[in-house]
Amino acid sequence: MTLYTRGYRRYEDGFASRALRFGPIYVQGYRGAVQSKSFRRFALLFVLILIIHCMTYYLNPMAFYRRMSGGEGGGPSQSDTLRETVATFLIALQWLSPLLVLFVGSGLIADDLKSRALPLYLVRPITPTDYWLGKWLIPAGVLLVQFLLPMLCLVLFGILLEPSDRVLDFAAEQGRLVLGVLASYVAASAAYGSLVLIVSTLTGRRTPALVVGAAAIFVAPVLVGLAVSAARTGRIDGVIPSSGMLDAVRTLALPNDVSAIFHAVSGHAIDPHAQLFMPPVGAAVAMLVAIFLLGAFVVIRRARTVEVVS
Repeated sequence: MTLYTRGYRRYEDGFASRALRFGPIYVQGYRGAVQSKSFRRFALLFVLILIIHCMTYYLNPMAFYRRMSGGEGGGPSQSDTLRETVATFLIALQWLSPLLVLFVGSGLIADDLKSRALPLYLVRPITPTDYWLGKWLIPAGVLLVQFLLPMLCLVLFGILLEPSDRVLDFAAEQGRLVLGVLASYVAASAAYGSLVLIVSTLTGRRTPALVVGAAAIFVAPVLVGLAVSAARTGRIDGVIPSSGMLDAVRTLALPNDVSAIFHAVSGHAIDPHAQLFMPPVGAAVAMLVAIFLLGAFVVIRRARTVEVVS
């Protein structure tokens, strides 16, 4: 007779399980997330934006002239031009990526709750932590393909356009830019992946999770804008003094947190107007760590309260 117990209990029968217990959860969830035609059409949009930015970089007048003249020419350096193009590409991705993650991940936990499949995932020795990690890696895997790889492809495209005698030197100059790209991917995975798991767990339904998640992403910049406008009221020079409360409000816009981390790591200067809405990099990192830990807590706590198979 099948027995059930209220809440998860540690597996103590000495079974030598595979090292990556979260692996099957991730593989099954990732396949289910990317197999639809709607996802493929959404993914093509990322490819189209990549192609547009590659053409923009190639046809940049100053960059084109420097390539044709063997590196001579005034204005920004070739590395600065590439860094600016990647930063512009990030602006598009930082708003499309949350939509993609919400599209593929709003049902990750909600569907398991609705179909009562969660207890089946927790057949021991699978733990609630394994369940959370396997689910969180799904949006991280989607962002790896649709966020990180396109940005790295753009950097590689810029490197390969250089004359053959300058390729290696130019590639070496992009070390900090590549680190910035990697840092932005980690930040986006922590922010958007955790957010979608939180709303999927708390709402328990795919559509409400999608709506709440989208509201959290796209309403937060409005609140940040109102807070910044209020802080600038009565100031002729437009300079806003450092304020812990205002910095905390700025971190609510997760895409701005991702962008702030990219700019800090890559060394790319932020536009003065955009900087008004950007949080300090320390506050951005703190916010992303907090939402990552909150996502883990919410999912693991929910998994610990279900009836699991003994």
